[in-house]
Amino acid sequence: MAVLTGATEKYLFALNIEAHEKDFGTPEGIRSSIPPGDTTKVVIDPKQGRQMVDKLLEERRNFLTEHLALTGKAALAGESGDSVNAGFNTRLLADAHRELQRALNAYWSLEEKGL
Repeated sequence: MAVLTGATEKYLFALNIEAHEKDFGTPEGIRSSIPPGDTTKVVIDPKQGRQMVDKLLEERRNFLTEHLALTGKAALAGESGDSVNAGFNTRLLADAHRELQRALNAYWSLEEKGL
């Protein structure tokens, strides 16, 4: 026997009610909680924005750690010139820096608004 979680039970119950209404209609005296013609409302979650910024900062930190490991090993080995930078893409660094700056600006604006 499968054990259903609360969310799964509610979902299955809602599907059952929807199927019942299609077959038999809505009983009299019961009104929908959503008025006809009502549009979906979107609520912005400030925590999700912060999590995005945290994720971007983590990705940037990982990138810089890997870059430091690659260039540090090459510097310790005494390599120089193009062989050190052959695996490094400067455009990638510029893009990452730009995205990080955008994320930080968004984060600072949230902090200023107190969100």
